[in-house]
Amino acid sequence: MGLTVTGSNDEVSSITREIAVQRSAPPIMRWSRTFGVQGDDNAYSLAHTSDGGYILAGSSHFYIGERHWDMDARLVKTDANGNMQWQRTIGGIEFDEAYSAMQTSDGGYIFAGRTSSYGAEFYGIWLVKTDAKGIEQWNRTFGGNDSDIASSVRQASDGGYIIAGRTKSFGAGSYDFWLVKTDPEGIEQWNRTFGGDSSDWLYSFQQTFDGGYILGGATRSFRTGSSDFWLVKTDNNGIELWNRTFGGEGNDIAYSILQTHDGGFILAGVTRSLHWYDCLLVKTDAEGVEMWNRTIVGSNEDNSPHSILQSPDGGYIIAGKTGSVNYGSYDMWLVSTDPDGYVQWEMTLGGTGQGDVARSVLLAPDGGLVVAGDKDWFTEQGTDFWLIKLGGIPAEPEGGNSSTDGEPVQTLDALNDGELVQTPDIPGFGAVVAVIGLLVWGNSLLRRRIY
Repeated sequence: MGLTVTGSNDEVSSITREIAVQRSAPPIMRWSRTFGVQGDDNAYSLAHTSDGGYILAGSSHFYIGERHWDMDARLVKTDANGNMQWQRTIGGIEFDEAYSAMQTSDGGYIFAGRTSSYGAEFYGIWLVKTDAKGIEQWNRTFGGNDSDIASSVRQASDGGYIIAGRTKSFGAGSYDFWLVKTDPEGIEQWNRTFGGDSSDWLYSFQQTFDGGYILGGATRSFRTGSSDFWLVKTDNNGIELWNRTFGGEGNDIAYSILQTHDGGFILAGVTRSLHWYDCLLVKTDAEGVEMWNRTIVGSNEDNSPHSILQSPDGGYIIAGKTGSVNYGSYDMWLVSTDPDGYVQWEMTLGGTGQGDVARSVLLAPDGGLVVAGDKDWFTEQGTDFWLIKLGGIPAEPEGGNSSTDGEPVQTLDALNDGELVQTPDIPGFGAVVAVIGLLVWGNSLLRRRIY
C-alpha cells in the first residue's frame, strides 16, 4: 500500500502531482533501548557526542505522595550502541523540562527548556550548564511576568550560547519568536523578538552557513489562513534580514527547519485538511523563495512530523507520529523521500501503548539512522525515553551477551531528560557517505502520475 503525495513546483505552480508510491524496504532495526522510571519520561532532544555516543534530553514526571506530582529535566548519556552510561535529573519543586541539549566545547553539556521552579512568575526560559558527567555547574533563567519557553539552544562561535524560543512577556503580540544571546557563563548579551499583533510560535532554529540564524514556526500575525508556516532569517547579531510565510486557508504549522546542502531551506510541519493533519514539506532557495511543496497523506487522521534530516543523497528523513486524533493513539512514524520530496519508504514502530512518538532523528556514523522519542508501555510504567538504531552496521553485544532491547531501565536517577544537531562533527563521518545508498536508501522504486 502506498502513500499519496500532492504538491507543486514553482515553475509549474498550476500543476498538481498525485504520486502513487511503491514502497521500497525500510531499514532494519538494529537495536532498541528504553530508559525510564515509573511515571512518564519524555525525550525531546537527541544529539551526537564526541565519543560517538548520544545525549538525550527531556523530562521526567513522578509522584510525591498520593496527590502531588513533580516534573524535572532529565539527561541520558549513552555509548554508540545505545547503552546507558549515566543519567541525571535536575529541577526544583515545580515543573521543569529540557527541550534541547548539546555537547559543549569543553566536553560538558548545555540544555535549555522551561522552568516554573526558578526565576519567572510563570514559566521562564531555563538554561543549564553541566560538566562531562551531567553534574550541574550553573543555571540561568530568562523571561518576564508571563510564559516564556525555549525550543532550542546552540553554542556560538565565541563560546557563548544562543537560545531560541517564544515569549509572551515581551514583543508585539500574544506570543512572539524570541532569540537570546549569552556569554559563556550564561549572562545575557542581547535579545530580539519577532512577531506581530497576534500569536507567533517558534518551534525550530538553526545556525546558517553564513553565521546567521534561521527560525521557523507558525504565525497568526501574518497569515493567509488560520495559521501559516513562518520562516525568519537573521544575521549573526539577530537582526532580521527577511521573513516568509507559506500556507493555505487552514492551519499550517512548521515544526522543523533545516538548511539544505544547496544553501536553501526545508520546512516540515502539518497542514489541516478534511483528513485532519497531514505532513507538509516546503522547499525554498537561499532567500526563502518557495521552490516546491509536498503534502504527504498517510492512512491515519494525524500524520505529524517533529524533525527532518537531509540524507547524503539529498533526500530527506522525516520523524514524527501517526495515529488517531479521536482516540489519542499514536505510533512512531518515519518517512524517507527523494530530493524532490517524493516518498521512497515509510515505517511505523509501536506497540500496545497509545503514545509512541519520534521527536528527533540523526544520521549515525555508519550510515544508519538513530531515532529518539517516547515508548508508551500502557502500564503504570508510563512512557520511557526510546532510542532506536535503524540500518547501518549491527552492534556487537558487550561481554558476549545480547542486549535486552525494550526493557525499561529501573535505576533511579540524577538530570534532564529537544532540535537536533543535523551535521555531526565526528572523525571519519564523511567516509560512510558512499555506503548509505546500499544500507538505507537503496532499491527505491517510485511511480509518478502527473495530471
